[in-house]
Amino acid sequence: MITADDILNKAASYIGTKERPANSNNVIFNTHYYGQAVRGAAYPWCCSFVWDIFRMCNAGRLFCGGAKTAYCPAVESWARNKKIWYANTKGKKGDLCLMDFGKGRASHIGIVERKNPDGSYTVIEGNTSVSSDDNGGSVMRRTRYARNIRGFARPEYEEPASASYTHRTFVKEVQSAVGAKTDGIAGAETLSKTVTISRSKNSRHAAVKPIQKYFNSIGYDCGEADCIAGARFDAAVKAFQRANGCIADGEITAGKTTWKKLLKMI
Repeated sequence: MITADDILNKAASYIGTKERPANSNNVIFNTHYYGQAVRGAAYPWCCSFVWDIFRMCNAGRLFCGGAKTAYCPAVESWARNKKIWYANTKGKKGDLCLMDFGKGRASHIGIVERKNPDGSYTVIEGNTSVSSDDNGGSVMRRTRYARNIRGFARPEYEEPASASYTHRTFVKEVQSAVGAKTDGIAGAETLSKTVTISRSKNSRHAAVKPIQKYFNSIGYDCGEADCIAGARFDAAVKAFQRANGCIADGEITAGKTTWKKLLKMI
């Protein structure tokens, strides 16, 4: 069973790895990919880094369908053809983030560690640095924004059942919290019983906890699901609202658009 956490743990273990000497592209991931040490401008390694991480996790089948490639556009084409390609605001943990820094094509790739409350993404990448986004020679965590992201390829990970928090479970827990019929199906009755929740309104209502759990499950970091709508809750609500075309005011207003989006009624 290969999960997104397996891949991310392996990728994180290489943070700080650098090509030696600088500007040579001589790095362990290229050695694994090409079967021998290579160097020179013909061997950029952001994609071979990602390929190698999946290989080392015995999950090569999840990267580009098992194909061996160090070419970012090939990863994008695979994801689009397989219909596992997601827009530049729809990424989540474990996705492959394809980026473009002015070349008009996918020219850089990394693995999403998390989506941040401000809508940015923390991504573990190879061949990057703070001075050269896509040819920096090091494995690093970088913060990436939608303006440089082409989209996300989503490997078909296996998720442990114990870690699953489904939308149906979320709806049931909301229904229980607001006193609606608990059937996991959001309809007019459920919506009519929703309450306004924000950092300043009903911040400890029973519905806060399932919202926190649901946000965490879809990549909006709420921290611990403690049933307290604090600063991280507020930031997660605003990020969700921005990503879903709502007014980003941090308020989940009773019966209104943000609740409808959360309940998947629109």
